Amino acid sequence: MKIPPTPANESHRLEALRSLDILDTPPDPDFDAIVKLAQELFEVPICLISLIDAERQWFKACIGLDVPETPRTVSFCGHAILEEQALVILDATKDERFADNPLVTGGPEIRFYAGMPIRLPSGYSIGTVCLIDRTPKAAFGERERRRLGLLADLAVSAMAIRGLRGEVDAARSLTDRLRAAIQLVPSPVALVEDDGRIGESNDAFNALCRDNPLEGGRAAELLAVAPEAWSEATTDVSGEAVVTTGTDGQRLRVVQEPGGLILVAGPEGESA
Repeated sequence: MKIPPTPANESHRLEALRSLDILDTPPDPDFDAIVKLAQELFEVPICLISLIDAERQWFKACIGLDVPETPRTVSFCGHAILEEQALVILDATKDERFADNPLVTGGPEIRFYAGMPIRLPSGYSIGTVCLIDRTPKAAFGERERRRLGLLADLAVSAMAIRGLRGEVDAARSLTDRLRAAIQLVPSPVALVEDDGRIGESNDAFNALCRDNPLEGGRAAELLAVAPEAWSEATTDVSGEAVVTTGTDGQRLRVVQEPGGLILVAGPEGESA
């Protein structure tokens, strides 16, 4: 048996794999659909999306095996990630690299194997979409190889979509935490975007501006602020510019922050 060689770019390859935060994650219907499609297309009992970690191959999606991973040293996919195209073994018992492999001599008794590298846009091969059968095959032609390549492309796309979902969830979580935090502040607080539009605001701020709808307009229009005071504040936000509400004369400090302008109430009882 030949142990899979270590790629020359192994440290960077592992970094690329682990940056995806996909190892040891729960089943995902997008990846499960790929192995189900592979089984339908190729009529084989075992289909995997296998990711090659430092010491193991871990299965993100799997049909036909009841284990979540196997050692990298005995993996066929560890060899496949070194290839530019699919690694195809028509009969593993006749291939000196695999004939005495425990996955051949024992369960799952691999005979046929075809694995297409999953190659990220960065160029690193992090795993494979692979097909396994317990009986040898006479051939695996160009058409089959192209189809397997398309499945590997789908796996790359599924990883990209998974990453985007994670970013959206993180942004939503940050927004929720920000909204909860500013609601705890008793003074009026609002975040104003660079273009002057109101972003998040707390109930105290909304009450201050209750006579002016907050959605869809600009801060200069929404706040009951003397126009000349607001104009001055927005043109000179270094330090602490002060604007004055037109309803009760309360002063608001305008503070420049990376995310835009923040309006906060002046000292308690302070008025224009």
